Amino acid sequence: MMEKSAGQERGTLSRERGGGQAVNAQDRRYAAAAVPMLAAGGIPPRSGMNVLQLQRTIGNRAVGAMLERWTSSNPGKPAAPRTGSAVIRRMIDSDVPAATNWETLENYVYQTLINPRKQTFEQSVVEYIETKAAGHGQISTLWEQVKAGLQSKADIGDVTSKLTDIRTGINTVKATEPDHPNKRGIGPSQELYETIPQSETSKTVAATIRLALLNDFTANVQYKIIKPRIGPAKMVPDKYGGNPIVGKWSESFMMGVLVLPNDEIHVSHSGFMGQTQHQVFEQIVQDNGGIPVTHDTTTKHDQLTQTFTDILQREMPKHPHHQIVQDNGRDKVQHDHPTHGTVVETGNPVGTCAAPQAVHPFNDPHLPDFPANLTGDTAMGMTEVLVRYESKVKVKMSKGRDKKYMGNTNPVKVLDMNDAPQLYSGGQDVVSCLTCQFQLRETLKRIVDRRRNVLNKQTIENLEKASGRYGLLETAEQLIADLGDSDKRDTLVHAIEPGTGKDDSGDVSSETTELRDAVTAYKEAIGSLAKQQTEQPEHVEWDRGTEPDRAATDFKALTGKEKKVRQEQGKIALGRHKLVGKSIDIDKYVEAAERRSKEVEKASQSARSKKHAAPAITDPVAEVERAERALAELRELRILGIGSAESLAAQIAQQLDLYVEAGRKLSGLAPEKTAEAEQQNATIDEIAKELQRLVRQVPSKEEAYAALREEKSLQAADEANKSSLSRYAESNTETLEAERQEAMLRRGAEIDANQARERRENKALKEAEKLESLAGDIARMYDMSLSAAIVYLASRLQAVPDDSPNPMEDAYL
Repeated sequence: MMEKSAGQERGTLSRERGGGQAVNAQDRRYAAAAVPMLAAGGIPPRSGMNVLQLQRTIGNRAVGAMLERWTSSNPGKPAAPRTGSAVIRRMIDSDVPAATNWETLENYVYQTLINPRKQTFEQSVVEYIETKAAGHGQISTLWEQVKAGLQSKADIGDVTSKLTDIRTGINTVKATEPDHPNKRGIGPSQELYETIPQSETSKTVAATIRLALLNDFTANVQYKIIKPRIGPAKMVPDKYGGNPIVGKWSESFMMGVLVLPNDEIHVSHSGFMGQTQHQVFEQIVQDNGGIPVTHDTTTKHDQLTQTFTDILQREMPKHPHHQIVQDNGRDKVQHDHPTHGTVVETGNPVGTCAAPQAVHPFNDPHLPDFPANLTGDTAMGMTEVLVRYESKVKVKMSKGRDKKYMGNTNPVKVLDMNDAPQLYSGGQDVVSCLTCQFQLRETLKRIVDRRRNVLNKQTIENLEKASGRYGLLETAEQLIADLGDSDKRDTLVHAIEPGTGKDDSGDVSSETTELRDAVTAYKEAIGSLAKQQTEQPEHVEWDRGTEPDRAATDFKALTGKEKKVRQEQGKIALGRHKLVGKSIDIDKYVEAAERRSKEVEKASQSARSKKHAAPAITDPVAEVERAERALAELRELRILGIGSAESLAAQIAQQLDLYVEAGRKLSGLAPEKTAEAEQQNATIDEIAKELQRLVRQVPSKEEAYAALREEKSLQAADEANKSSLSRYAESNTETLEAERQEAMLRRGAEIDANQARERRENKALKEAEKLESLAGDIARMYDMSLSAAIVYLASRLQAVPDDSPNPMEDAYL
């Protein structure tokens, strides 16, 4: 929004600048601002995922059942650590329900989209606090009390009342200090999806740079008096710093400040500045830590104007009683009265205001889906302020003594939602003009969507890391580099089994390419799922347990992309397996395994023969035998273990080596060395205990292949159905017996599938009870909530996903 400026208006795109300071550093940078930053307070953590998202991402039936059991008594409660900040805030549209049960209330707070901008109540409140909007301290206090009330479940009426107070407080502020490009007086349901809020940072930066510009103009601009043929004499800018001003000098303009998540600050001005003022503006912006986004050249200005003209032409047909009119050959928006057709309001010419110039870089047709400057934790914000003298000031003259100069005291006028004029002046944030309310929508939607892409991707990656699956991606390229270095390759192979490496791995280019392609495909699958979540924000409300049919209808694309993530992650494991396999001599590996087995057996015999030693608490020989079988299973099965497979195998192998060494020492002792024998037996006992602990982490073959058997049974049933239908279509007497046999086969396959599923589910429920009990112990021990304990426990459990029996494997074996 700006006052109409005289002369031709030109523009240019600014260069993007990466990096930036952290938020606290930024606060220090603007410590001397005219509007001081408020001290950062304790901001409550925000959940980045809900129980259902965590359950389907981890994928383990036991962990999922534990979470489901907890959800049945705490429905909708978010169960995740904070995964990022600066989600775009918005008003709260949906009324607080008159709840008589906690389930309804928690579902409203955590798993209901409460406005047209597709945000939950929790996300809206947390973002309001993080952007430090007016009254955020009181809102923060109420929010902490609401969270405590939801946890204690002591007084549902009190919690409902506080939720209503929060909603009323936020909506009141957003109506009187609207986000761009909303009108003042807007109601909750009238807010636009494509909105960028104000933040304390954007307002502080705007105040700082505005003051710096005015102080600089007062100190360095020299005026002269001109006497036009008609009218009184007036004072106009003549020189800057003693040198003649080149080009137009604007004495009144709007300045736009756009704070981005990566801590970049884009600063623009409205209208057109001549060469001298353009250079001064950019220097002052840079001196204050901003990135100038100016449009003061003919070519760039024409591009800016054409882009927003095209956007306006696409947008206006959607809005009755508004039309595009011309202003000196440029489009602008006009609002006509709906009944008698008189002009109610007009906006500025397209591309004139500061806001469209600040966001214009995001109109780049090659803008990526996950822009770097929309990645970060800084709260996004936009503020527009007037830059002009609004009172008498003493200015320098090119000739003679200083004189008093009267600035522009006419306020800027923009109509509110009731078509009542609202006046703006001084350092106030000026709401978007009528033209900006329409020309900004398409560009701001690109910004909002891509910011949500980034946040969704971060959440998915955090969930993948919590489940342990992301570890394969993080180590894949390091593996490629290690195998390409002979010394590191030998160290790696030695860790798998000493002396089993090939002298020459040969050409591994195809295996290396396959692994790199798998890593790329996994990243792309995560990105694709993140974009689908942006496209379907309603997925946060979807309860898969009670609405399973929606997986094949409303959320078919979403579930398909989730499955794609699992499939591509599994390919990384296979690629690692192939690449490492090229460096191992299989014959040497088999010999080493047999040799180790003989050494373990010899150590076991030594342990049995020492009758004079104190008896062990556990049976070391039995534990070693179990460990040997478990190690063999880890090497043979392509499964996902508890922890990384290679790590677990290495730990078991290490303990077996210690067992062999202790057995050697024990067998070498003289009969009278009773104390030493007792010490060695104690060592063997500790090794046995550790082996027992490690072996418990190895999943059984039945568990590993249960999903595969179930899938094959279902496939058999499906094939039987298809075959039966095909023969029924031909319908002749010779097929009747075949159909009978087919029906029996189908029934048998269905029974097998159901039994397999029931066994898995029953086992998962039993394990869930144990896990939930353990979570309770953790909660009591560390004085945390049960929900936090459950997430803590679940995030440390890696499990076999339901849709694949072998998404990962021991990549080195």
